[in-house]
Amino acid sequence: MYVGSGIYGLFKLNQNSNKFEHTGLPVGTVYNIAFWKESIIYTATKLGIQMKNLKTGKWSSVGNSIINDIAVTPNGTVYAATNSAGLLKSTNNGKYWNALYHTTPPKKY
Repeated sequence: MYVGSGIYGLFKLNQNSNKFEHTGLPVGTVYNIAFWKESIIYTATKLGIQMKNLKTGKWSSVGNSIINDIAVTPNGTVYAATNSAGLLKSTNNGKYWNALYHTTPPKKY
């Protein structure tokens, strides 16, 4: 089990000790967490998308907009909702992003 924090980053429950341990995420604020298979964790943060390869244990930054939400399909396509760049899509673990939707929201009357 993983839990994101508004200040301290991402924590994982250690099944043996039944205590949460910090994952080493270099960003404090985590808005959302998404998993791809059992090998990659994506976190939506105030500094963009942070990706952890669970096989190597290394974190890397794969997006630099403020990310509000993130989702990953079974085939590995990543979708991200941002504050400024709209809805984004990546089919290569965040190396490149395509804008799917970016416009000013309609006015409410």
